[in-house]
Amino acid sequence: MEELKIYRCKHCGNIAIKLHDAKVPLVCCGEKMSLLEANTED
Repeated sequence: MEELKIYRCKHCGNIAIKLHDAKVPLVCCGEKMSLLEANTED
C-alpha cells in the first residue's frame, strides 16, 4: 500500500489527500499544491 500524502494550497488553504500517485501534480488556484510533511511547521 502506498503512503498517503497530504497537500495544501498556499492561497486558499484547501487540503487534499493523495491516495494513489498517478504522477500528476495536484493543482488549486492555478498553482501546484504544497506537500505537507510530518513533524514540520507551516
